[in-house]
Amino acid sequence: MMPAALLHRARILLVDDHELCNTVLAQLLRSAGYTEVSTTCDPTAVTALHRRHAYDLIVLDLQMPDMDGFQVLAALHQIEADQYLPVLVLSSQHESKLAALEAGAKDFLAKPYDPGELLSRLRNLLDVRLLYNDTRAYGQRMASYDSLTGLPNRQLFSQSLAAQLAAAQPLPSALLLIDLDGFTAINDTLGYPAGDGVLRLLAQRLNRLAPPSASLARFGNDEFAMLLPALEQSSDSNRVVAMIQAALHEPFNLPDGCHTLSVSIGVALYPDDAVDAATLIRYAHIALQRARQEGSNHCTYFTYAMNEQAQHRYQLEQALRQACAQHEFELYYQPKVHLGSGRMVGTEALLRWNRPGHGVVSPVEFIPLLEQTGMIVEVGAWVIEQACRQIALWAQDPGGPLPVAVNVASRQFTDNTLVSTVSEALQRHQINPALLSLEVTESALMDDVTRTAATLSTLWAMGVRIAIDDFGTGYSSLAYLRHFPVDTLKIDIAFIRELPHNADDAAVVRAIIAMAHSLKLKVVAEGVETAEQLAYLGNYDCDQIQGYYFSRPLAAAMMTQLLRQDARLNVQPGAGIASGQRL
Repeated sequence: MMPAALLHRARILLVDDHELCNTVLAQLLRSAGYTEVSTTCDPTAVTALHRRHAYDLIVLDLQMPDMDGFQVLAALHQIEADQYLPVLVLSSQHESKLAALEAGAKDFLAKPYDPGELLSRLRNLLDVRLLYNDTRAYGQRMASYDSLTGLPNRQLFSQSLAAQLAAAQPLPSALLLIDLDGFTAINDTLGYPAGDGVLRLLAQRLNRLAPPSASLARFGNDEFAMLLPALEQSSDSNRVVAMIQAALHEPFNLPDGCHTLSVSIGVALYPDDAVDAATLIRYAHIALQRARQEGSNHCTYFTYAMNEQAQHRYQLEQALRQACAQHEFELYYQPKVHLGSGRMVGTEALLRWNRPGHGVVSPVEFIPLLEQTGMIVEVGAWVIEQACRQIALWAQDPGGPLPVAVNVASRQFTDNTLVSTVSEALQRHQINPALLSLEVTESALMDDVTRTAATLSTLWAMGVRIAIDDFGTGYSSLAYLRHFPVDTLKIDIAFIRELPHNADDAAVVRAIIAMAHSLKLKVVAEGVETAEQLAYLGNYDCDQIQGYYFSRPLAAAMMTQLLRQDARLNVQPGAGIASGQRL
Protein backbone atom coordinates (compact mmCIF):
# COMPACT_ATOMS: atom_id res chain seq x y z
CA MET A 1 0.00 0.00 0.00
CA MET A 2 1.25 3.44 -0.92
CA PRO A 3 2.03 5.97 1.88
CA ALA A 4 -0.88 8.32 2.60
CA ALA A 5 1.25 11.40 1.89
CA LEU A 6 1.98 10.14 -1.62
CA LEU A 7 -1.66 9.23 -2.26
CA HIS A 8 -2.86 12.64 -1.12
CA ARG A 9 -0.64 14.35 -3.71
CA ALA A 10 -2.27 12.38 -6.55
CA ARG A 11 -3.79 14.52 -9.32
CA ILE A 12 -7.58 13.91 -9.50
CA LEU A 13 -10.10 15.30 -12.04
CA LEU A 14 -13.85 15.35 -11.33
CA VAL A 15 -16.11 15.43 -14.43
CA ASP A 16 -19.85 16.15 -14.04
CA ASP A 17 -22.16 18.48 -15.95
CA HIS A 18 -23.66 19.62 -12.63
CA GLU A 19 -21.40 22.10 -10.84
CA LEU A 20 -22.98 21.26 -7.47
CA CYS A 21 -22.05 17.55 -7.79
CA ASN A 22 -18.47 18.54 -8.52
CA THR A 23 -18.34 20.94 -5.58
CA VAL A 24 -19.72 18.40 -3.08
CA LEU A 25 -17.37 15.63 -4.22
CA ALA A 26 -14.37 17.96 -4.30
CA GLN A 27 -15.08 19.02 -0.71
CA LEU A 28 -15.33 15.36 0.34
CA LEU A 29 -11.94 14.54 -1.22
CA ARG A 30 -10.23 17.61 0.20
CA SER A 31 -11.57 16.83 3.67
CA ALA A 32 -10.04 13.34 3.28
CA GLY A 33 -6.62 14.93 2.65
CA TYR A 34 -6.41 15.06 -1.16
CA THR A 35 -4.79 18.32 -2.23
CA GLU A 36 -4.66 18.13 -6.04
CA VAL A 37 -8.35 18.03 -6.98
CA SER A 38 -9.64 19.71 -10.16
CA THR A 39 -13.14 19.87 -11.63
CA THR A 40 -14.81 20.50 -14.99
CA CYS A 41 -18.38 20.57 -16.22
CA ASP A 42 -17.28 20.32 -19.87
CA PRO A 43 -16.76 16.69 -20.96
CA THR A 44 -15.25 17.84 -24.29
CA ALA A 45 -12.33 19.42 -22.39
CA VAL A 46 -11.32 16.24 -20.53
CA THR A 47 -8.71 14.92 -22.99
CA ALA A 48 -7.04 18.31 -23.36
CA LEU A 49 -6.88 18.72 -19.58
CA HIS A 50 -5.45 15.24 -19.16
CA ARG A 51 -2.75 15.87 -21.77
CA ARG A 52 -1.76 19.01 -19.87
CA HIS A 53 -1.91 17.71 -16.29
CA ALA A 54 -1.51 13.89 -16.59
CA TYR A 55 -4.10 13.01 -13.95
CA ASP A 56 -3.66 9.96 -11.73
CA LEU A 57 -7.42 9.36 -11.51
CA ILE A 58 -10.60 10.65 -13.17
CA VAL A 59 -14.05 10.46 -11.58
CA LEU A 60 -16.53 10.53 -14.47
CA ASP A 61 -20.29 10.98 -14.63
CA LEU A 62 -21.84 8.82 -17.32
CA GLN A 63 -24.90 10.87 -18.33
CA MET A 64 -23.90 14.27 -19.71
CA PRO A 65 -25.11 16.40 -22.62
CA ASP A 66 -23.05 17.02 -25.77
CA MET A 67 -20.59 14.23 -24.91
CA ASP A 68 -21.50 11.32 -22.62
CA GLY A 69 -19.16 9.34 -20.42
CA PHE A 70 -18.73 6.57 -23.00
CA GLN A 71 -17.44 9.07 -25.54
CA VAL A 72 -15.03 10.50 -22.96
CA LEU A 73 -13.71 6.99 -22.22
CA ALA A 74 -13.17 6.39 -25.94
CA ALA A 75 -11.26 9.68 -26.29
CA LEU A 76 -9.08 8.90 -23.26
CA HIS A 77 -8.28 5.48 -24.69
CA GLN A 78 -6.77 7.14 -27.75
CA ILE A 79 -4.12 8.88 -25.64
CA GLU A 80 -3.76 6.29 -22.87
CA ALA A 81 -3.83 3.06 -24.89
CA ASP A 82 -0.57 1.79 -23.39
CA GLN A 83 -1.05 3.27 -19.90
CA TYR A 84 -2.99 2.41 -16.77
CA LEU A 85 -5.38 5.33 -16.13
CA PRO A 86 -8.01 4.60 -13.47
CA VAL A 87 -11.43 6.05 -14.32
CA LEU A 88 -14.12 5.70 -11.67
CA VAL A 89 -17.58 5.98 -13.28
CA LEU A 90 -20.51 7.36 -11.28
CA SER A 91 -24.02 6.74 -12.60
CA SER A 92 -27.57 6.27 -11.41
CA GLN A 93 -28.09 3.74 -14.23
CA HIS A 94 -27.07 0.45 -12.65
CA GLU A 95 -27.52 -1.40 -15.94
CA SER A 96 -24.66 0.61 -17.47
CA LYS A 97 -22.02 -0.92 -15.19
CA LEU A 98 -20.87 -3.71 -17.53
CA ALA A 99 -20.83 -1.42 -20.57
CA ALA A 100 -18.77 1.16 -18.69
CA LEU A 101 -16.20 -1.39 -17.59
CA GLU A 102 -15.94 -2.78 -21.13
CA ALA A 103 -15.43 0.77 -22.41
CA GLY A 104 -12.35 1.19 -20.23
CA ALA A 105 -13.53 2.27 -16.79
CA LYS A 106 -11.61 0.63 -13.95
CA ASP A 107 -14.50 0.77 -11.46
CA PHE A 108 -18.21 1.65 -11.27
CA LEU A 109 -20.17 3.16 -8.39
CA ALA A 110 -23.93 3.68 -8.44
CA LYS A 111 -25.51 6.96 -7.41
CA PRO A 112 -26.37 7.84 -4.75
CA TYR A 113 -23.05 6.58 -3.39
CA ASP A 114 -21.84 6.07 0.13
CA PRO A 115 -18.99 8.56 0.80
CA GLY A 116 -16.95 6.00 2.74
CA GLU A 117 -17.24 3.45 -0.07
CA LEU A 118 -16.27 6.05 -2.67
CA LEU A 119 -13.17 7.05 -0.69
CA SER A 120 -12.22 3.39 -0.24
CA ARG A 121 -12.54 2.59 -3.95
CA LEU A 122 -10.73 5.76 -4.93
CA ARG A 123 -7.81 4.89 -2.64
CA ASN A 124 -7.57 1.38 -4.09
CA LEU A 125 -7.50 2.72 -7.63
CA LEU A 126 -4.78 5.25 -6.73
CA ASP A 127 -2.72 2.50 -5.05
CA VAL A 128 -2.69 0.56 -8.31
CA ARG A 129 -2.02 3.66 -10.43
CA LEU A 130 0.95 4.88 -8.37
CA LEU A 131 2.38 1.38 -8.08
CA TYR A 132 2.07 1.06 -11.85
CA ASN A 133 3.87 4.37 -12.31
CA ASP A 134 6.71 3.29 -10.00
CA THR A 135 7.04 -0.06 -11.74
CA ARG A 136 6.96 1.56 -15.17
CA ALA A 137 9.58 4.12 -14.14
CA TYR A 138 11.78 1.29 -12.84
CA GLY A 139 11.25 -0.61 -16.09
CA GLN A 140 12.17 2.46 -18.09
CA ARG A 141 15.33 2.85 -16.05
CA MET A 142 16.19 -0.81 -16.52
CA ALA A 143 15.63 -0.38 -20.26
CA SER A 144 17.83 2.74 -20.38
CA TYR A 145 20.73 1.85 -18.06
CA ASP A 146 23.26 -0.94 -18.01
CA SER A 147 22.61 -3.19 -15.03
CA LEU A 148 26.27 -4.19 -14.66
CA THR A 149 27.94 -0.76 -14.58
CA GLY A 150 24.99 1.56 -13.89
CA LEU A 151 25.91 3.63 -16.94
CA PRO A 152 23.42 4.77 -19.58
CA ASN A 153 23.08 2.20 -22.35
CA ARG A 154 23.43 2.75 -26.07
CA GLN A 155 19.75 3.59 -26.55
CA LEU A 156 19.65 6.34 -23.91
CA PHE A 157 23.03 7.76 -24.94
CA SER A 158 22.00 7.88 -28.60
CA GLN A 159 18.67 9.54 -27.78
CA SER A 160 20.34 12.34 -25.82
CA LEU A 161 23.38 12.79 -28.06
CA ALA A 162 21.79 15.25 -30.52
CA ALA A 163 20.68 17.56 -27.69
CA GLN A 164 24.13 17.47 -26.09
CA LEU A 165 25.84 18.29 -29.38
CA ALA A 166 23.44 21.18 -30.03
CA ALA A 167 23.96 22.56 -26.52
CA ALA A 168 27.73 22.57 -27.04
CA GLN A 169 27.63 24.65 -30.21
CA PRO A 170 29.48 26.58 -31.54
CA LEU A 171 32.29 24.72 -29.79
CA PRO A 172 33.34 21.33 -31.22
CA SER A 173 32.73 17.96 -29.56
CA ALA A 174 34.43 14.57 -29.78
CA LEU A 175 32.87 11.11 -29.52
CA LEU A 176 35.17 8.35 -28.28
CA LEU A 177 34.24 4.68 -28.66
CA ILE A 178 36.39 2.58 -26.36
CA ASP A 179 36.82 -1.18 -26.76
CA LEU A 180 38.68 -3.40 -24.26
CA ASP A 181 41.39 -5.43 -26.00
CA GLY A 182 41.41 -9.18 -25.41
CA PHE A 183 38.19 -9.24 -23.39
CA THR A 184 37.00 -12.52 -24.92
CA ALA A 185 40.14 -14.24 -23.63
CA ILE A 186 39.37 -13.01 -20.09
CA ASN A 187 35.89 -14.54 -20.23
CA ASP A 188 37.21 -17.77 -21.75
CA THR A 189 40.09 -18.29 -19.31
CA LEU A 190 38.85 -16.72 -16.06
CA GLY A 191 35.09 -16.99 -16.47
CA TYR A 192 32.26 -14.50 -16.90
CA PRO A 193 32.23 -13.26 -13.26
CA ALA A 194 35.84 -12.14 -13.69
CA GLY A 195 34.94 -10.50 -17.00
CA ASP A 196 32.05 -8.65 -15.34
CA GLY A 197 34.43 -7.45 -12.64
CA VAL A 198 36.82 -6.07 -15.24
CA LEU A 199 33.99 -4.17 -16.95
CA ARG A 200 32.89 -2.64 -13.66
CA LEU A 201 36.46 -1.56 -12.87
CA LEU A 202 36.91 -0.13 -16.36
CA ALA A 203 33.66 1.84 -16.05
CA GLN A 204 34.85 3.24 -12.72
CA ARG A 205 38.18 4.31 -14.19
CA LEU A 206 36.55 5.93 -17.19
CA ASN A 207 34.14 7.77 -14.87
CA ARG A 208 37.07 9.01 -12.82
CA LEU A 209 38.92 10.26 -15.91
CA ALA A 210 35.95 11.84 -17.70
CA PRO A 211 35.81 15.66 -17.56
CA PRO A 212 32.84 17.06 -15.60
CA SER A 213 30.92 17.89 -18.78
CA ALA A 214 31.52 14.49 -20.42
CA SER A 215 28.88 11.79 -20.88
CA LEU A 216 29.74 8.12 -20.52
CA ALA A 217 27.77 5.03 -21.60
CA ARG A 218 28.22 1.32 -22.07
CA PHE A 219 27.31 0.44 -25.65
CA GLY A 220 27.41 -3.31 -25.13
CA ASN A 221 29.76 -6.15 -24.20
CA ASP A 222 33.20 -4.49 -23.80
CA GLU A 223 32.47 -1.27 -25.70
CA PHE A 224 32.02 2.12 -24.03
CA ALA A 225 31.20 5.59 -25.39
CA MET A 226 32.42 8.93 -24.06
CA LEU A 227 31.23 12.28 -25.38
CA LEU A 228 33.54 15.24 -24.82
CA PRO A 229 31.33 18.29 -25.49
CA ALA A 230 32.28 21.95 -25.91
CA LEU A 231 36.02 21.49 -26.46
CA GLU A 232 38.13 24.61 -26.93
CA GLN A 233 39.56 22.87 -29.98
CA SER A 234 39.10 19.40 -31.46
CA SER A 235 42.65 18.35 -30.63
CA ASP A 236 41.85 18.61 -26.90
CA SER A 237 40.44 15.09 -27.17
CA ASN A 238 44.02 13.82 -27.52
CA ARG A 239 44.67 14.61 -23.88
CA VAL A 240 41.71 12.51 -22.68
CA VAL A 241 42.72 9.63 -24.95
CA ALA A 242 46.24 9.69 -23.48
CA MET A 243 44.79 9.72 -19.94
CA ILE A 244 42.61 6.70 -20.69
CA GLN A 245 45.51 4.72 -22.13
CA ALA A 246 47.77 5.64 -19.21
CA ALA A 247 45.12 4.76 -16.62
CA LEU A 248 44.91 1.21 -17.93
CA HIS A 249 48.58 0.67 -17.14
CA GLU A 250 47.42 0.52 -13.52
CA PRO A 251 46.93 -3.24 -12.91
CA PHE A 252 43.50 -4.83 -12.63
CA ASN A 253 43.13 -7.28 -9.76
CA LEU A 254 41.82 -10.49 -11.34
CA PRO A 255 41.33 -13.94 -9.79
CA ASP A 256 44.65 -15.22 -11.12
CA GLY A 257 46.64 -12.08 -10.22
CA CYS A 258 47.18 -8.53 -11.42
CA HIS A 259 46.94 -7.73 -15.13
CA THR A 260 47.44 -4.59 -17.16
CA LEU A 261 44.93 -4.18 -19.98
CA SER A 262 44.64 -1.94 -23.02
CA VAL A 263 41.89 -0.44 -25.14
CA SER A 264 41.31 0.41 -28.77
CA ILE A 265 39.72 3.82 -29.31
CA GLY A 266 37.90 5.28 -32.30
CA VAL A 267 37.25 9.03 -32.40
CA ALA A 268 34.88 11.09 -34.56
CA LEU A 269 34.58 14.88 -34.30
CA TYR A 270 31.52 17.13 -34.39
CA PRO A 271 30.98 19.07 -36.60
CA ASP A 272 34.27 18.42 -38.46
CA ASP A 273 33.39 14.83 -39.38
CA ALA A 274 29.61 14.67 -38.96
CA VAL A 275 26.80 17.13 -38.32
CA ASP A 276 24.23 14.72 -36.88
CA ALA A 277 24.31 12.26 -33.99
CA ALA A 278 23.66 9.04 -35.93
CA THR A 279 26.43 9.73 -38.44
CA LEU A 280 28.82 10.71 -35.66
CA ILE A 281 28.28 7.33 -33.95
CA ARG A 282 28.70 5.49 -37.25
CA TYR A 283 31.94 7.30 -38.04
CA ALA A 284 33.31 6.63 -34.55
CA HIS A 285 32.56 2.93 -35.08
CA ILE A 286 34.44 2.98 -38.38
CA ALA A 287 37.43 4.57 -36.63
CA LEU A 288 37.23 1.97 -33.85
CA GLN A 289 37.26 -0.85 -36.39
CA ARG A 290 40.42 0.58 -37.91
CA ALA A 291 42.02 0.91 -34.47
CA ARG A 292 41.27 -2.77 -33.76
CA GLN A 293 42.89 -3.75 -37.04
CA GLU A 294 46.06 -1.91 -36.09
CA GLY A 295 46.44 -3.98 -32.92
CA SER A 296 46.10 -3.41 -29.19
CA ASN A 297 46.31 0.01 -27.52
CA HIS A 298 45.67 2.04 -30.67
CA CYS A 299 43.60 5.19 -31.11
CA THR A 300 42.35 6.13 -34.58
CA TYR A 301 40.62 9.30 -35.68
CA PHE A 302 37.99 9.05 -38.39
CA THR A 303 38.83 10.08 -41.95
CA TYR A 304 36.55 10.17 -44.98
CA ALA A 305 38.80 7.61 -46.66
CA MET A 306 37.76 5.19 -43.89
CA ASN A 307 34.12 5.82 -44.70
CA GLU A 308 34.71 5.02 -48.36
CA GLN A 309 36.46 1.80 -47.34
CA ALA A 310 33.65 0.92 -44.93
CA GLN A 311 31.07 1.52 -47.64
CA HIS A 312 33.08 -0.66 -50.02
CA ARG A 313 33.36 -3.38 -47.39
CA TYR A 314 29.61 -3.26 -46.71
CA GLN A 315 28.77 -3.48 -50.41
CA LEU A 316 31.24 -6.33 -50.86
CA GLU A 317 29.77 -8.19 -47.89
CA GLN A 318 26.25 -7.87 -49.29
CA ALA A 319 27.49 -9.04 -52.70
CA LEU A 320 29.17 -12.04 -51.05
CA ARG A 321 25.94 -13.00 -49.32
CA GLN A 322 24.23 -12.86 -52.69
CA ALA A 323 27.07 -14.89 -54.19
CA CYS A 324 26.45 -17.62 -51.60
CA ALA A 325 22.73 -17.65 -52.38
CA GLN A 326 23.16 -17.45 -56.16
CA HIS A 327 26.07 -19.96 -56.40
CA GLU A 328 28.43 -17.48 -58.05
CA PHE A 329 31.65 -19.16 -56.85
CA GLU A 330 33.82 -21.48 -58.90
CA LEU A 331 36.81 -23.71 -58.16
CA TYR A 332 40.03 -23.45 -60.10
CA TYR A 333 42.81 -26.00 -59.74
CA GLN A 334 46.58 -25.43 -59.64
CA PRO A 335 48.74 -28.54 -60.22
CA LYS A 336 51.46 -29.80 -57.88
CA VAL A 337 54.43 -31.39 -59.64
CA HIS A 338 56.81 -34.02 -58.29
CA LEU A 339 60.40 -32.82 -58.76
CA GLY A 340 61.79 -36.33 -59.12
CA SER A 341 59.58 -37.39 -62.04
CA GLY A 342 58.16 -34.10 -63.29
CA ARG A 343 54.65 -35.60 -63.17
CA MET A 344 51.56 -34.01 -61.66
CA VAL A 345 50.85 -35.63 -58.31
CA GLY A 346 48.04 -33.43 -57.05
CA THR A 347 46.28 -30.12 -57.30
CA GLU A 348 45.04 -27.39 -54.98
CA ALA A 349 41.43 -26.21 -55.22
CA LEU A 350 41.30 -22.41 -55.25
CA LEU A 351 38.14 -20.38 -54.78
CA ARG A 352 37.29 -17.86 -57.50
CA TRP A 353 34.46 -15.32 -57.74
CA ASN A 354 33.29 -13.63 -60.92
CA ARG A 355 31.11 -10.88 -59.45
CA PRO A 356 28.25 -9.92 -61.80
CA GLY A 357 28.81 -6.45 -63.23
CA HIS A 358 32.30 -6.18 -61.70
CA GLY A 359 34.31 -9.08 -63.07
CA VAL A 360 36.73 -11.35 -61.24
CA VAL A 361 37.39 -10.29 -57.64
CA SER A 362 40.81 -11.01 -56.15
CA PRO A 363 40.75 -13.77 -53.50
CA VAL A 364 42.94 -11.49 -51.36
CA GLU A 365 39.99 -9.10 -51.21
CA PHE A 366 37.03 -11.38 -50.60
CA ILE A 367 38.34 -14.44 -48.72
CA PRO A 368 39.34 -12.48 -45.57
CA LEU A 369 35.85 -10.98 -45.54
CA LEU A 370 34.32 -14.46 -45.78
CA GLU A 371 36.35 -15.42 -42.71
CA GLN A 372 35.50 -12.27 -40.73
CA THR A 373 31.76 -12.61 -41.35
CA GLY A 374 31.62 -16.36 -40.76
CA MET A 375 30.39 -17.05 -44.29
CA ILE A 376 33.56 -19.11 -44.77
CA VAL A 377 31.82 -22.00 -42.96
CA GLU A 378 29.09 -22.22 -45.60
CA VAL A 379 31.43 -21.51 -48.50
CA GLY A 380 34.06 -23.89 -47.11
CA ALA A 381 31.52 -26.71 -46.96
CA TRP A 382 30.63 -26.00 -50.60
CA VAL A 383 34.32 -26.11 -51.57
CA ILE A 384 34.77 -29.50 -49.88
CA GLU A 385 31.65 -30.82 -51.63
CA GLN A 386 32.79 -29.59 -55.06
CA ALA A 387 36.33 -30.84 -54.55
CA CYS A 388 35.08 -34.34 -53.66
CA ARG A 389 32.79 -34.31 -56.67
CA GLN A 390 35.76 -33.42 -58.89
CA ILE A 391 37.93 -36.10 -57.28
CA ALA A 392 35.25 -38.65 -58.16
CA LEU A 393 35.16 -37.45 -61.78
CA TRP A 394 38.94 -37.60 -62.14
CA ALA A 395 39.05 -41.03 -60.51
CA GLN A 396 37.00 -42.31 -63.47
CA ASP A 397 39.01 -40.36 -66.07
CA PRO A 398 41.75 -42.13 -68.10
CA GLY A 399 44.29 -39.63 -66.78
CA GLY A 400 43.23 -39.95 -63.14
CA PRO A 401 42.99 -40.25 -60.27
CA LEU A 402 44.35 -36.92 -59.00
CA PRO A 403 44.44 -35.85 -55.32
CA VAL A 404 42.91 -32.47 -54.46
CA ALA A 405 43.90 -30.21 -51.58
CA VAL A 406 41.38 -27.85 -49.97
CA ASN A 407 42.17 -24.89 -47.72
CA VAL A 408 40.46 -24.90 -44.32
CA ALA A 409 40.05 -21.72 -42.25
CA SER A 410 40.21 -21.56 -38.46
CA ARG A 411 36.52 -20.54 -38.35
CA GLN A 412 35.62 -23.95 -39.82
CA PHE A 413 37.22 -25.68 -36.83
CA THR A 414 35.32 -23.59 -34.29
CA ASP A 415 32.03 -24.34 -36.07
CA ASN A 416 32.39 -28.02 -35.09
CA THR A 417 30.87 -29.29 -38.36
CA LEU A 418 34.08 -29.86 -40.31
CA VAL A 419 34.30 -33.60 -39.62
CA SER A 420 30.70 -34.28 -40.60
CA THR A 421 31.04 -32.07 -43.70
CA VAL A 422 34.07 -34.03 -44.91
CA SER A 423 32.65 -37.43 -43.95
CA GLU A 424 29.36 -36.84 -45.73
CA ALA A 425 31.07 -35.55 -48.88
CA LEU A 426 33.39 -38.59 -49.00
CA GLN A 427 30.47 -40.97 -48.61
CA ARG A 428 28.26 -39.14 -51.06
CA HIS A 429 30.85 -39.31 -53.86
CA GLN A 430 32.32 -42.69 -52.87
CA ILE A 431 35.96 -41.58 -53.13
CA ASN A 432 39.18 -42.75 -51.53
CA PRO A 433 39.75 -40.42 -48.52
CA ALA A 434 43.48 -40.34 -49.29
CA LEU A 435 42.69 -38.37 -52.44
CA LEU A 436 41.46 -35.45 -50.30
CA SER A 437 43.97 -33.27 -48.47
CA LEU A 438 43.14 -30.44 -46.09
CA GLU A 439 45.58 -27.52 -45.94
CA VAL A 440 45.61 -25.65 -42.64
CA THR A 441 47.69 -22.57 -41.81
CA GLU A 442 49.90 -22.47 -38.73
CA SER A 443 47.81 -19.71 -37.16
CA ALA A 444 44.63 -21.76 -37.63
CA LEU A 445 46.30 -24.73 -35.95
CA MET A 446 47.25 -22.70 -32.92
CA ASP A 447 43.92 -20.89 -32.34
CA ASP A 448 42.74 -23.79 -30.18
CA VAL A 449 45.37 -26.51 -30.10
CA THR A 450 43.30 -29.10 -28.23
CA ARG A 451 40.20 -28.82 -30.39
CA THR A 452 42.13 -28.55 -33.66
CA ALA A 453 44.31 -31.56 -32.84
CA ALA A 454 41.24 -33.65 -31.99
CA THR A 455 39.47 -32.65 -35.21
CA LEU A 456 42.52 -33.35 -37.39
CA SER A 457 43.09 -36.69 -35.66
CA THR A 458 39.53 -37.73 -36.48
CA LEU A 459 39.98 -36.69 -40.12
CA TRP A 460 43.35 -38.46 -40.28
CA ALA A 461 41.79 -41.64 -38.94
CA MET A 462 39.25 -41.42 -41.77
CA GLY A 463 42.18 -41.48 -44.22
CA VAL A 464 42.19 -37.78 -45.15
CA ARG A 465 45.64 -36.24 -45.68
CA ILE A 466 46.71 -33.12 -43.71
CA ALA A 467 49.12 -30.40 -44.84
CA ILE A 468 50.38 -27.29 -43.05
CA ASP A 469 50.05 -24.32 -45.38
CA ASP A 470 52.26 -21.20 -45.44
CA PHE A 471 54.84 -22.93 -43.24
CA GLY A 472 57.54 -20.63 -41.93
CA THR A 473 55.35 -17.59 -41.37
CA GLY A 474 54.01 -18.59 -37.95
CA TYR A 475 55.29 -20.78 -35.12
CA SER A 476 57.47 -23.06 -37.27
CA SER A 477 58.22 -25.27 -34.30
CA LEU A 478 59.03 -28.95 -34.12
CA ALA A 479 57.31 -29.03 -30.73
CA TYR A 480 53.91 -28.07 -32.04
CA LEU A 481 54.20 -30.34 -35.08
CA ARG A 482 54.14 -33.32 -32.73
CA HIS A 483 50.61 -32.37 -31.64
CA PHE A 484 49.09 -32.79 -35.09
CA PRO A 485 48.78 -35.62 -37.62
CA VAL A 486 50.52 -34.05 -40.63
CA ASP A 487 52.10 -35.53 -43.75
CA THR A 488 53.07 -32.40 -45.74
CA LEU A 489 54.59 -28.97 -45.18
CA LYS A 490 54.06 -26.20 -47.73
CA ILE A 491 56.81 -23.58 -47.74
CA ASP A 492 55.29 -20.11 -47.89
CA ILE A 493 55.74 -18.14 -51.10
CA ALA A 494 57.48 -15.36 -49.13
CA PHE A 495 60.59 -17.58 -48.85
CA ILE A 496 60.46 -18.68 -52.49
CA ARG A 497 60.02 -15.32 -54.18
CA GLU A 498 63.68 -14.20 -53.97
CA LEU A 499 65.35 -17.61 -54.28
CA PRO A 500 68.19 -18.25 -54.77
CA HIS A 501 69.53 -14.69 -54.46
CA ASN A 502 68.34 -13.93 -50.92
CA ALA A 503 70.69 -15.81 -48.61
CA ASP A 504 68.37 -15.62 -45.60
CA ASP A 505 65.41 -17.05 -47.52
CA ALA A 506 67.63 -19.75 -48.99
CA ALA A 507 68.78 -20.77 -45.52
CA VAL A 508 65.18 -20.94 -44.24
CA VAL A 509 64.13 -23.10 -47.19
CA ARG A 510 67.02 -25.52 -46.67
CA ALA A 511 66.22 -25.75 -42.96
CA ILE A 512 62.51 -26.42 -43.54
CA ILE A 513 63.26 -29.17 -46.11
CA ALA A 514 65.78 -30.84 -43.79
CA MET A 515 63.48 -30.61 -40.78
CA ALA A 516 60.47 -31.96 -42.67
CA HIS A 517 62.40 -34.91 -44.08
CA SER A 518 63.74 -35.74 -40.62
CA LEU A 519 60.07 -36.06 -39.57
CA LYS A 520 59.27 -38.08 -42.71
CA LEU A 521 57.09 -35.27 -44.08
CA LYS A 522 56.79 -34.26 -47.73
CA VAL A 523 57.64 -30.69 -48.71
CA VAL A 524 55.81 -28.56 -51.27
CA ALA A 525 57.18 -25.19 -52.38
CA GLU A 526 54.41 -22.84 -53.52
CA GLY A 527 54.73 -19.80 -55.73
CA VAL A 528 57.50 -21.18 -57.95
CA GLU A 529 57.83 -18.97 -61.03
CA THR A 530 61.38 -19.23 -62.37
CA ALA A 531 63.80 -21.90 -63.56
CA GLU A 532 66.32 -20.69 -60.95
CA GLN A 533 63.86 -21.31 -58.14
CA LEU A 534 63.10 -24.76 -59.51
CA ALA A 535 66.75 -25.66 -59.85
CA TYR A 536 67.53 -24.55 -56.30
CA LEU A 537 64.61 -26.48 -54.82
CA GLY A 538 65.52 -29.56 -56.86
CA ASN A 539 69.12 -29.43 -55.69
CA TYR A 540 67.98 -29.43 -52.05
CA ASP A 541 65.52 -32.31 -52.48
CA CYS A 542 62.23 -30.44 -52.26
CA ASP A 543 59.55 -33.03 -53.06
CA GLN A 544 56.97 -31.01 -54.99
CA ILE A 545 56.46 -27.56 -56.45
CA GLN A 546 53.38 -25.51 -57.23
CA GLY A 547 53.30 -22.24 -59.12
CA TYR A 548 53.06 -20.32 -62.37
CA TYR A 549 56.28 -21.81 -63.72
CA PHE A 550 54.34 -24.98 -64.49
CA SER A 551 50.75 -23.75 -64.56
CA ARG A 552 48.46 -20.99 -63.41
CA PRO A 553 45.21 -22.06 -61.66
CA LEU A 554 42.86 -23.62 -64.23
CA ALA A 555 39.14 -24.25 -64.55
CA ALA A 556 38.17 -27.90 -64.03
CA ALA A 557 37.74 -28.56 -67.77
CA MET A 558 41.22 -27.24 -68.62
CA MET A 559 42.72 -29.14 -65.70
CA THR A 560 41.12 -32.31 -67.06
CA GLN A 561 42.76 -31.72 -70.46
CA LEU A 562 46.13 -31.24 -68.76
CA LEU A 563 45.60 -34.49 -66.87
CA ARG A 564 44.76 -36.42 -70.03
CA GLN A 565 47.82 -35.02 -71.80
CA ASP A 566 50.00 -36.29 -68.94
CA ALA A 567 51.67 -32.86 -68.94
CA ARG A 568 54.91 -32.84 -66.96
CA LEU A 569 58.13 -30.96 -66.32
CA ASN A 570 61.22 -32.16 -68.16
CA VAL A 571 63.75 -33.16 -65.57
CA GLN A 572 67.48 -33.27 -66.26
CA PRO A 573 69.17 -35.67 -63.87
CA GLY A 574 71.54 -34.02 -61.42
CA ALA A 575 70.62 -30.49 -62.42
CA GLY A 576 67.19 -29.94 -60.99
CA ILE A 577 64.72 -28.63 -63.55
CA ALA A 578 66.04 -27.27 -66.81
CA SER A 579 62.85 -26.74 -68.73
CA GLY A 580 59.16 -27.53 -68.46
CA GLN A 581 55.72 -27.16 -69.87
CA ARG A 582 54.29 -23.79 -68.90
CA LEU A 583 50.57 -23.00 -69.20
